[in-house]
Amino acid sequence: MSRQTHGTHHQLERLRCLAILLRRKTPFTAWEVAQRFGTVARTIKRDIEFMRDCANWEIDYDPYDRVYKLRAAPTPVL
Repeated sequence: MSRQTHGTHHQLERLRCLAILLRRKTPFTAWEVAQRFGTVARTIKRDIEFMRDCANWEIDYDPYDRVYKLRAAPTPVL
């Protein structure tokens, strides 16, 4: 398996986990998810940016509690 494919596999797993957390309305920190996947918080923040920018997820950040929350369900892209 090439390094690119391996990295993409991990990103898809992270995105799937983030989608589950958001749909369950479970507030989470980037650090918590990063710990679960053995990566850094910045990687999770990039994943969230991808979900916002490319998949139209309406994700809010609460700076007081430092958690991410889903504002509205994503609009399907056809």
